[in-house]
Order: sequence, then structure tokens, then C-alpha cells
Amino acid sequence: MFLHSCHGMVHGDLKPGNILLDSNFTAKIANFGLHSAPSHFPSTGELSFASDVYSFGYVLLRLLTGRSALNLDEVMQNALDGENLSGVLDPTAGHWPFEQATELAHLALSCRDIDSDNRPDLASQVWPVLERMRTEASLSSRSGPEEPSQPPEHFLCPISNEIMRDPHVAADGFTYEALEIRRWLSDGHDTSPMTNNPLSTLDLFPNQALRSMIQEWRQRHNL
Repeated sequence: MFLHSCHGMVHGDLKPGNILLDSNFTAKIANFGLHSAPSHFPSTGELSFASDVYSFGYVLLRLLTGRSALNLDEVMQNALDGENLSGVLDPTAGHWPFEQATELAHLALSCRDIDSDNRPDLASQVWPVLERMRTEASLSSRSGPEEPSQPPEHFLCPISNEIMRDPHVAADGFTYEALEIRRWLSDGHDTSPMTNNPLSTLDLFPNQALRSMIQEWRQRHNL
């Protein structure tokens, strides 16, 4: 979303090998920046924002199945049609919550639609599903009477460690409270507050999906 919306940039080679994990298991996308101008896909075989969505669907299928077969779309569709999803899920990944796995499978296949116009939009259709799942997983993993009052960790600004009201994504890929990251930048910093590496741009991208999730969480807990 950040590459597409802030820079008009197509990754062009989104695959598991280009998704790296840091020591905290936070995903970082590598090897981007080679493509910029969006174009039509797949009829011309050229790259576009929709082609990144198509590739993301393949990443989801790889995560679900643990397989690298070229016909994963067909394998997954047949499993769903035959109500045999559990038979293709990666057994080495541990227990799969069936409802979430089914939702992810359908999301993956929608991203892989041959007609690029039918593929879901990252910001309005894909990200909200993933954020909701992450929130549900975070809440379900907590226990004890204080569980409802504990916000998911990704709701907190890395700078202030407080629940965000106006979350914005910076060039380092982290989401911050807008006031905090703008204060950081206005103080003359051009590096990431998290990694101390130089920021490629000082532009900020509103994280509307995360804001909606936080607002929903606040309402649910009367905060």
C-alpha cells in the first residue's frame, strides 16, 4: 500500500524469497524499486499495481499450503470446492483456525483472479481482513480478567507507546501516531525512530485501515 499510494511504485517481484523477517519476526519487503509506471496486466504481461496483488495471492497460497507447486490456484480451488481445505493446509505450521484459513484461501484466490479488474483493492479490501485477523489473534492469545483492556501491540505508537488515534506509515514501514512522527521529523531527524537508518522520503501515508480497527476496539471497550 505504501509503495503503491505514496510512490506510485510497482514491486514487480513479490514472492516469499523477497519477504524478509527481522529478529522480532516483523516482515520487510526487499528488492523493490525497479518498476514505477503502472500498466495493464495480465493481457499484456506488463506490470501494474494489480500484478502485485496477483503475486500477493500466491504468497498467501504458499503460506497456507507450504507448497511451491505452480498449480496452487487449482489445488486450493479444488480443496474448497470439495470441502477438503484441511487436506492441503501445511501441517508443519501447527493448528490452523479453520474459519480464518478458509477466509484467507478465498482472499488468496480473489487476488489471483485472471481479470485484474476483479482483484481486491489492497487498502479497502485486503488490509482490513488481515488487520482484523491479527487483532482477533492477539486478543484470543491473552488470558485473565484484564484481557479486554489490553490493546494489541500494533495499536501502540512505537515512539510514545500509547494507543494511536491518527496512525501514519513512514518510509521505514513502521506505523506511528501522526503527531509523534511529525514532531520527530520537525526536530530535524531524517532517520527512522526505530532503526536509525536514513528515511528514503519524509512523506507519511495515513493508515486508514488501522485507524478503523483502533476505533472499533475503543468502542468495543468503551474507551
